[in-house]
Amino acid sequence: IWVRALGTDGDDNTLHFGMDGEWPTNSIRMHHGGGGKWGWACRHRQHKGKLWLDVTNAGPHVIQLSMREDGCEVDRFLLTTDENFTAPGGIGPAVKLKSGALPDFSAAKSTGDGKVIVIEAESFSAEGWELATSKAGFSGAGYL
Repeated sequence: IWVRALGTDGDDNTLHFGMDGEWPTNSIRMHHGGGGKWGWACRHRQHKGKLWLDVTNAGPHVIQLSMREDGCEVDRFLLTTDENFTAPGGIGPAVKLKSGALPDFSAAKSTGDGKVIVIEAESFSAEGWELATSKAGFSGAGYL
């Protein structure tokens, strides 16, 4: 697992990857440089080794991403089976899909303070979040 991330300060620099509702120890506590600069990382926070996900059966899987700190931002991640893969330069390689399609982000709406991407979440634990029921320019039952 490689991620292109930014930490708004030196402490906003850890995130976790999961798959199919599980958070295995080999894919959590990914540490990136932080400090307000975008960069690629594949390094565990404590032991400094690479992180990975074990895919043990064929078929679709749900990849999950969770930021440990609120100032951690991610704009890309990539999965590779090449253990010798090194950090890409810039924004990284072109997007490649083995199957399926990328989400259509053309529906992103401008809120005046940037773009907002509206997604549908089938199941989500909203502990610690507040559900609001109205937001100008948006439809649906609510937002967090």
